[in-house]
Amino acid sequence: MSVLPRGFTVIWGDQTYVPISIQAHVKKGGSLTNLITWETECPSCAKQFTLLTGMAFKSPRRRCDACKAPGRKVSQDKKKFRKQIEGVLP
Repeated sequence: MSVLPRGFTVIWGDQTYVPISIQAHVKKGGSLTNLITWETECPSCAKQFTLLTGMAFKSPRRRCDACKAPGRKVSQDKKKFRKQIEGVLP
């Protein structure tokens, strides 16, 4: 995992996201990007789950598949999360 520094985590509200892998991905148009697999704990049931995102995304999924509420977001400070991903915040 060469893109993110060792020990890198992101905190979104009270939830901690730990990157566990980064993989190369070819987009539909043929350009290359990276996808990150994150591990976190569901705030509803406390089970560990993983989610896959691109390097740029609006907000992480907060709940596991069993607890997710379709159509309802758990809102947080998206600008702060983006700054953590970009390495602006500690």
